[in-house]
Formats: sequence, C-alpha cells, structure tokens
Amino acid sequence: MDLPSSLFTSSIEEGNIYYFTTDQINTQVPHHFICIKKSDKVVLFNCCTSNPDSMYKFVTAKKLSEETIVTIPAFTKGTELTKHTYINCNEDPIEFTLEQFTDKFKALKVKSTGTIDAEYFSKILAGIRASDMIDEEMKEFIGC
Repeated sequence: MDLPSSLFTSSIEEGNIYYFTTDQINTQVPHHFICIKKSDKVVLFNCCTSNPDSMYKFVTAKKLSEETIVTIPAFTKGTELTKHTYINCNEDPIEFTLEQFTDKFKALKVKSTGTIDAEYFSKILAGIRASDMIDEEMKEFIGC
C-alpha cells in the first residue's frame, strides 16, 4: 500500500534528512538534504556533501566564518549518513512548494534517511545566522 500524500506531507519536519536529486544544484548525483524550514506552502533544504574541500576553500577565500560550515559525523544516531557530512550554510536554501516535494515523493524520487538531533539543527541555524551570504529576509523566514 502506498503512503498517502497527505500523510507524507504531514511527516515532513525540520531536521529530517532526505536523499534525492534536483536540478537546483549543479549535479544530477543524489545528495542528502536537511529540511531547515517547513511552512504551510514551502519546504526549504540545505544540501549536504561528503566532500568539504571546495566548501572550505570558498569560506577561506571569502573570509567567512567557519561557523558557517556544519559537520555531522558519519553514523550519527538517527541518521543513515555513512560518511562525515558537511553543510555549507552560506548557500541559499533549496526551495520546493509542498506540492512539488510531495509529487517528487510520489514519483519515488525521495528517500527519507533519518533526522538530525536538536544540537546539529541548532548548529545549522547558527551557521545560517552567521553567514554574510544569506539575506536577512531569508534568515528571518527560517527563524534565525
């Protein structure tokens, strides 16, 4: 039996991790994404990577705070992350309407891969707040 769309939509929560592809990043390789904001109409995600080299070079070159890079260790409880995972809080969040994301799920293009705990979620919000690259309106919407 398929999970009803309304049940999937109601199960989306901030801190949940999903694995999928999107044309909103410059690769069609699936990535983990962490839900950082869910409203009545949209869902925002931060993209995760297991390769932090270019991220650290970018932060260094732009003289940004290292607080804007959050590390989630491999095998963190409650997740299916098998490698150290890095979030660049200087990147604009990936945005979907709830309908778009639910359609992606119904097409079997989204896999739930766990939930980060409050400690890591707080670090992501602090990283977004510390970023000079994210505009104030977005920070306010996210709740930073």
